[in-house]
Amino acid sequence: MIAFLLLAAFPDAGPGAVALVGGLLAVIGALGGAIGRMLARRGDPVAPPPPATDDELVRAEDVAMERRAA
Repeated sequence: MIAFLLLAAFPDAGPGAVALVGGLLAVIGALGGAIGRMLARRGDPVAPPPPATDDELVRAEDVAMERRAA
């Protein structure tokens, strides 16, 4: 699309300018993708702790009951 607009705006530019703009856009796209992946990896949150097992939940209830009784 940009190459078409470039030729429409500057018909004397020729195929060399179109190829240059296409190469520049390819480099910008590759760099943008690499930077986006780098930032996405950087922002990964720490994995949440595993869910509590039934034994851990029962023990927590026993401790709570002992504290209320005291």
